[in-house]
Amino acid sequence: MPNIRPVLVHSRNAGRSLMDAGDPADTVLVADDRSVSYGELRRSAESLVAGLELADRSLVAVQAAPTVEFVAIYLGLMANGHVPLLAGNPAGELAEHWSADALVSFDGASVQATSRRRPAVRALHPDLALLMSTSGSTGAPKLVRLSHANLAANAAAIASILALRPTDRGITSLPLHYCYGLSVLHSHLAVGAGIVLSDASVVDPCFNAAVRVHRVTSLAGVPHTFEMLDHSRTDVADAPHLRLITQAGGRMPAAQVRSWAGRCAANGVDFVVMYGQTEATARMAYLSPELADKRPEAVGRAIPGGSFELAPVAGEAPDVGELVYRGPNVMMGYATEPDDLAAGHTVDALCTGDLARRSPADGLYEIVGRRSRFIKPFGLRVDLDALEEALAAGLGTSGAEVAATGDDSRLVVSAPGVNPDRLAALTMERTGLPRNSVQVLDLAELPRTASQKVDYPALRSAAIQAASSHHGVRRPVGATDLGAPSATSGGQDPAELAALFGRILGRGRVDERDSFVSLGGDSLSYVECAVALEEVLGALPADWHLRSMAELAENPAPQRRRFGRLETSVVLRAVGIVAIVTTHMRLWYFPGGAHLLLAVVGYNVSRFLVARPSNAERVATAAVTAARVVVPAAGLMAVAMATVGGYGWPSLLFVNSYLGPTSHHAGRWHYWFIEALLILIGVTVAALAVPAIRRVEREHRYTFPLAGLGLALVFRYEWVQIGEFLNLRFRAHGVAWFFLLGWLVHRSRTVGQRLLTSAICLAIVPGFFNRPEREWFIILGVLALIWVREIPLPRRLVRPVALVAAASMWIFITHFRVWPPLDRNLPGVAALILTVGVGIGAHLLAERLLRWRRSVPQTDSQRRGACAKVTGRCGRSSVGRAQPCQG
Repeated sequence: MPNIRPVLVHSRNAGRSLMDAGDPADTVLVADDRSVSYGELRRSAESLVAGLELADRSLVAVQAAPTVEFVAIYLGLMANGHVPLLAGNPAGELAEHWSADALVSFDGASVQATSRRRPAVRALHPDLALLMSTSGSTGAPKLVRLSHANLAANAAAIASILALRPTDRGITSLPLHYCYGLSVLHSHLAVGAGIVLSDASVVDPCFNAAVRVHRVTSLAGVPHTFEMLDHSRTDVADAPHLRLITQAGGRMPAAQVRSWAGRCAANGVDFVVMYGQTEATARMAYLSPELADKRPEAVGRAIPGGSFELAPVAGEAPDVGELVYRGPNVMMGYATEPDDLAAGHTVDALCTGDLARRSPADGLYEIVGRRSRFIKPFGLRVDLDALEEALAAGLGTSGAEVAATGDDSRLVVSAPGVNPDRLAALTMERTGLPRNSVQVLDLAELPRTASQKVDYPALRSAAIQAASSHHGVRRPVGATDLGAPSATSGGQDPAELAALFGRILGRGRVDERDSFVSLGGDSLSYVECAVALEEVLGALPADWHLRSMAELAENPAPQRRRFGRLETSVVLRAVGIVAIVTTHMRLWYFPGGAHLLLAVVGYNVSRFLVARPSNAERVATAAVTAARVVVPAAGLMAVAMATVGGYGWPSLLFVNSYLGPTSHHAGRWHYWFIEALLILIGVTVAALAVPAIRRVEREHRYTFPLAGLGLALVFRYEWVQIGEFLNLRFRAHGVAWFFLLGWLVHRSRTVGQRLLTSAICLAIVPGFFNRPEREWFIILGVLALIWVREIPLPRRLVRPVALVAAASMWIFITHFRVWPPLDRNLPGVAALILTVGVGIGAHLLAERLLRWRRSVPQTDSQRRGACAKVTGRCGRSSVGRAQPCQG
């Protein structure tokens, strides 16, 4: 997370301050093919507001819209001392109730203004800047009164937390009459940044195109946003310029937070979870990106300038209380009638209504429930009690009793004796929610407690049962059924996938919410998992390793195909190791396999290691990978040194390339590849531990490895002058450019980037070995890695090739000691098959031992010790999910 830096926003007049924050020539708004500069926005704001012909200080109801004209009028009203009352569509009822002086709506670029008779008695407090609804359209006409200081403070805090800068560009992925969507506009304008105005859904191809074409760097969403993206398999995280995704507007399931955090980290994007309410001008807390994977259930800590405390609540656990927030962004107070608009600040602390606890270990706050009855589907707060009254009134003389409950994914309503379609239509009208997020239960009577009150837990249970049997319900897109197990379109069982992962990775406990990466999977176990999953699920998505078992289970059932498919990186591992063995045996001459594999290592390091969200996790992943290579290689060398001689202590310690003899006698340089691999991974982890370097890497996903490759090429082109080519081509600094080239390949997402990487490959590999056949072998492999995701193979070859790829490191380690005696006594091909077979056998034995070790039950003291070493406290796993300690 970037260091928080102050952002200066004047609180005297928020509208004028936001329009003055950017250079007059800089672009502030982009709408389709139209760009508007800060200077043009100021002039447009003055002109449009002047055309409304308002009195000195007026109340104006404004129908919010993602248009240049709305932004200009909204900011212009505040800049000229007027008070906008923001509303969705329609705004007429609010204008009538609050006796607004004017009503402004928009039809595209056309502004439609209606002047209203100014009331005889009605005052507006001097500090009042903006009025917003807090309860959506549930019929409760309560407004939140916000001051210029509220708006300025929250915009500055958000901009500081997210390290927004003038070069950033947001997009209207949320309605502008919603406090979260409006805060995106405020925080970007506060630093002189820009906003793309779009009314398209996040799953609309037009929206995705706008993100890419207009170089959007930040995207905001509520839980439903991410549900739609997951359901549609729309991947916005890989947009080339995106560096930040924020989530607020309700609690998102911890598994989904972890999934998106991993997906974003893999693309160098920060995923920031935030928490707020309209009463706090938008946001009160944030969870840093590096904590999203570890603590996905938390909302984080208070924003700069704010503070939390827990107020005791009767009947709750001692560590649970109502979350109370204080800060300069806390509203002036509520307004329920026009006379309230003259009141000053009546609130200094915001009782959120949320029950929370604070972790003593890290100080993070976690929401555990709600004190009052409201839910936030789509990020829109719905007061359930007010909704019941509104629905009962709307049903008129039918005498129906209405009950409403639900969670942040869906609203559940029931009114015995009322036509379900009528109830659904009325609920949609009163809340503004879409039909697929309203579940109507057609019950003969409402469930009751012993005291004859509505039994809401029983009503929720009935909703779960109805949803699971698909009777009388339309499920929300991508939503779970109030805690019920999610049905999958492909008919796969997530528990079976969890068992499969547990078997391959040797994990005794695997949750359906886990993913390959969260379970600690690496490139050495990737192949076996991919092949096994493809047999069960069919074609896998490119980011399958980041998806939970439940998400993967949604894949359609596989269709039997004549040809199977393997990822190009997997095929290259198999081809590379066979090329190494056959070349060393002088059976067939395919030199360059080790250097090609080094590019594949760089590709996988970018995918599995660099993507880890925290330094501790990168260190842990690197340590596990290194141990799985070092232990067998060092053990084999030690046995050889004790029995037949050869090698030497520099080889045993993997420093022979720098501290050993230059002669290749006695196998001293056999394991140069492992030495280079260890050094390059170690340097990568150490470099990314520096916050400034990690920040640059996240923000410049393609140019970071490109710059590293440029530095490494200094050694590539200096060798001819140094005259030590034979050994330098095997030393870490001499071959680092292969590693960085593979890293760059993984970061080549757009066609332009792939073309540039291909051109670089074609330019720098030729002439390196002065052996064209060796160089073209590497070039073709790298080009395949750039342009071909999967390679079709006859089905009978898929498993053998995958097995060779999975065992490639063991084949490399063992073949030096295996092939010489076999080659002396057997035909070449037979010796090759046995040499590869010994490596495969060693790999299978090692994996079985590793899985057996992981599955061995431990004593309680051993488990506590192991957990303490990894997490510092028992009961919290390394991926942030509360569970019993495991070794």
